[in-house]
Amino acid sequence: HSNLGLVNYTLRNFPESIKHYTETLQNARRLGFPTATAVAYINLASSLHENNESAKALTYTDSAIMLFSRFQEYEFLGKSYLLRGMIEIKLGNLKAAYTAVDSVLSIHKRNPSSFNYTATFDVLSNIYEKEGNYKKALEYTQKFHSMNDSLSEISNSDKLAELQVVYGKERVEA
Repeated sequence: HSNLGLVNYTLRNFPESIKHYTETLQNARRLGFPTATAVAYINLASSLHENNESAKALTYTDSAIMLFSRFQEYEFLGKSYLLRGMIEIKLGNLKAAYTAVDSVLSIHKRNPSSFNYTATFDVLSNIYEKEGNYKKALEYTQKFHSMNDSLSEISNSDKLAELQVVYGKERVEA
């Protein structure tokens, strides 16, 4: 069901995505897998948010935050706070959105995550835009894209190096 949720999310068919993520959540709870339950919460919250069911999405996001915090899953905890920030922006709660970004940055100090750190720029850009501070919104959008491009370049370089090692090994074995 999780894969069907993802496929439908990608196709922007949010009602179907919600249906499948709800079934995934029920299965994870029934089987007693807390991390899988937390992932299902965050996936369901993301689909609800995109389907303009922000208040409901916030509830599931908070449940994910509680579980990821309890099990010290910091990467997913940061992602949950990022989603919470975006939901709060949509609801017009900019102070709460700032608090969510602060939570991500606090987690980042203890458990660095390039993805989550970079994503804070996107959330801040959205906050500044909502506030009407377009100069700051543009500044943070540019920071986000610059960092995101750098991360993509690093990832591509790592993949290229890995392929070169595999290719070199195959040549030696041949």
